[in-house]
Order: sequence, then C-alpha cells, then structure tokens
Amino acid sequence: MLALLFFSFLFIYGFFQYLTVRKLPNGPLPFLFFGNLPQLYWYCYKKGDFAKALREIQKRHGDVHTLWLGSMPFVNICTLEKAKELMVNQGHTQLGRYVAPFIRINQIDATGKAWGIVASTGETWTEHRRFALQTLRNFGMGRNIMEGRIIEEMDYQLGDLEETMVKGKMEVTASHLTDLIVGSIINRILFGYRFDKPRREYFFGIKQKMDNMIDKMTPMDVLMQPWWKHVPILKWRYEQIVSCIDPVLQFVKQNVQRRVDEVASGQYKLNDEPEDYMDAYMMEQKKRGDNVGELTTHGLVIDLHDLWLAGQETTTITLQWALHLLLEHPAVMKRCQQEVLAATGGSRNLSFADRPKTPYFTATCTEVQRLASILNFNLWRLTNAPCSIDGVDIPVGTMTTAQLSLILSDPEVFHGTDAFEPSRFLGDDGKTLAEKVIPFGIGKRSCPGESLARNEIYLILGNLLCRYNIHPSETNPPRGAAAVFSVAHAPAKFDVVLEKIESCF
Repeated sequence: MLALLFFSFLFIYGFFQYLTVRKLPNGPLPFLFFGNLPQLYWYCYKKGDFAKALREIQKRHGDVHTLWLGSMPFVNICTLEKAKELMVNQGHTQLGRYVAPFIRINQIDATGKAWGIVASTGETWTEHRRFALQTLRNFGMGRNIMEGRIIEEMDYQLGDLEETMVKGKMEVTASHLTDLIVGSIINRILFGYRFDKPRREYFFGIKQKMDNMIDKMTPMDVLMQPWWKHVPILKWRYEQIVSCIDPVLQFVKQNVQRRVDEVASGQYKLNDEPEDYMDAYMMEQKKRGDNVGELTTHGLVIDLHDLWLAGQETTTITLQWALHLLLEHPAVMKRCQQEVLAATGGSRNLSFADRPKTPYFTATCTEVQRLASILNFNLWRLTNAPCSIDGVDIPVGTMTTAQLSLILSDPEVFHGTDAFEPSRFLGDDGKTLAEKVIPFGIGKRSCPGESLARNEIYLILGNLLCRYNIHPSETNPPRGAAAVFSVAHAPAKFDVVLEKIESCF
C-alpha cells in the first residue's frame, strides 16, 4: 500500500512537472525533486566553476533555455541581446523578485510583507528604490559627499596601516585592505561613522561570517526552507547560512535605534543637508509628517541592511580581483600607474574630474569588472505580467534571470574573452563595447548602488597606484578563485606588498 502511494505521488509529481516543462523554453531534462542540479554540479566539477557549467548548458540548449533548481524552473538568458529583449523592452513584466526563503525571513515584517530594495515588490519597492537612487545621486553631486568620504576613508585607513611599514614597505592581505576601506566608506555614507580602531574587531567579526557564507553558498541553498531547522540532517546547514546574515541585521538595527533615540532626545539634530543616508531618510519622514507612506522605520532598517551588504561585498571582491589581475599583468599595472601619476602630478589624490585624462586606467577598471564577474549565478526575477522571449510565451509567476557571468564573457562580443585586455575599451569602438559590460544588471531591477561602486573602484584603485608600487607576496601570491562550487566568484585570499612611492604627496 505504501509503495503504491509512493509511486502514485511520483507519477503525479512528474506529470505536473512535464506540464510545466511544455510551457517554457527547452532545456536539459530535469530530474524529479532535484531538477537540473545534478547536471550543474557535474559540469561544474568538469569545467571548474558554475559559470563554465552554465556555458556548457548554453552550448547544448541555446541562448534562452529553462533550468530547474529542485522543483523551481527558471528561464536562463545567456546573451545581452536576449536580455534586452525581455528585461528592457518588456521591462514592466520583470518587476518581481524571487528571494530565497532563508534570506526572506530577514526581509519581512510581522504581517508577512517584504521590505527593502532587494525583496520588496509593488509600490513598496518603487518608492524605496526611487529614494535610494535619488539619495545616492545627491551624495555624488553638489557638495560631493561621495568623493570626499572615499578619499577621507582611504587617508585614514591607509595612514593606520602605514604605521606597520618597515623601510617604506608593508605586507597586507588584499581582502583585509579592501574590506576595511570599502566597509568604512559604506558605513560613513549610511551611518555617518567609520570603522576606527575600537570598532574594527566588531566589523571583521561580521565580515568573517559573511565571507564564510559567500564561500560556502551553492545553488542547492536556494532550496533551503525555514522547516529545515527542525530536521536534524538539514538543521546544521540552515543554521550555518542564517547565522551569517543575522549579525548584519542586528548591527543595522542598533544603528537605527541609536539614531532614532538621539533625535528624539535632542542629542542629534537633523541639519538642512543630510550627512548620511539615515539623515536623508529621517528628513523625508519628517517632511511627510504623520503620513510617511512606505518610508517606515522598519523599511529604513531593511534598506540599510540591503545597501550595506551589497555595497560591501560587490565592491570589495571586485577590488580584490583588480589587485589580483594587475599583479598577474605588471605591464598593465605600470601603464595605469604612469597615467594616474601624470594626471595628478604625483602631488594630490586622483579625483573624479581626472577621468578624461585617464582613458587607459578607466578602460582597465571596466575590464576588471568584466573579468571579476562576481556572481557565477545571478539573482532571479519573477514575471509579473504576460511576456515572451524567443517566440515562447512566459507565464506570470515564472522565474527569469539574465546570466551576467555568461554575458560578461560572451566570446561573440569580447574577443579573447578570458584575456585581460583593457585596450579593447579604447577608442570609439571601445566605448561602445564598454556599454556591453553590465556587472550591475540590466533593466528596472539593476543595482541602485552602481554609481557609488564605479566611483569607489576608480578612486580606490587609482589612488593606491598613486601612492604605492604594488608587488605580489613571496609567501602568499594570487592563486585564482576561492571555491569551485560557490555561487560567488571571489579570489582565494592573497597578500600584497605595498611600497610607498618616495615622491608621493
């Protein structure tokens, strides 16, 4: 009897899976319960990472195909042209977001409503995204808070590190260097203070847990559900991943509550111009009076959580790859250094205003972002209105994604795609090619922190080259990517030697 029930369940499950497959673009045959995870892991093992596994599936099943993560199908888009067809030309149909359950538990309130820039939808998402874009844009204009904060944090953090110099040289772990500078920048923009010496131990404690999650997270974890914590064989994995996210949320909540209490008591006064993101948000709340609409204090907490996580990880991993690639290509590094020193005369910091004078270095930053491609697996959107791609109608509720790791390495677009060649982006043709480098996504759900991240990469990397000759460590040089099966594409930890340039300001 039990066997009959079991096989009946399998038949019904398989039948409904077949009905779903018929409605979507072709793809590899999914296994029951596991979907295409077995094929993905097999190709990943053979090819070296998930991006190359996805490329293998693209070769076999076309530029638009369907993959299954367990029982969840999604339409996988592998070229920029096809991504534009759906995400831009039919962008109004791609406003939903699929968020893994273990992440979603930190994004919802007591009523089950999702908040934040990542997980929310509808009017909540529209209003919070619009506010984030406008605030970050304002910080980059006028008084130019953004450039000032980036340079100030570089000066402060590098000044502290230089205390360890011996004969003008210091050896530092690349991730420690980039984490500290980028973390301090995003923290000042969001919360108004830096990670000085008393706060660094706490920051690196949070950062270590985030690194562990990023290194270990695989596509399998997207299937994780809250009920896993009640199943002994699955509980350890659930707690391992969730524990890495909770400290960030607690950190944000403490900062928001402290600011709310200080404003209420009069210890902190909101000025005419905001000094950080919390200021800007609270000033907008005050302006609205009793009717704050979607800009609630809970919404502020989740916005800051999303911005802190995304602003920290994307930029710091990209900068680590930048150092990695430059150390592997000393001729490129030398040309970049000569250009930025010529632009500044070696007597001041590199500025946004120097970009017209640094075409090769700007091209190098673009090439770094292309090759860094920090997500092997991109985030999913949920189709919220009828649409079609490649002649196939896509039902409402279908998960879709533009697979950035494939778009950024498309051999039909980027000749010699695995080579580090900044010169491909020089000249008029190169500028057109640079527009096809979309590390921040495409369409209405693209990353709102793009301008901040691009500015950080240009200023941090450029000013490191202005101040130091950068050498590989003899004991721990760059050695490639950290983890084969991770959804993230991050380098294994390596050290760099920074040698102070004698004529440096």
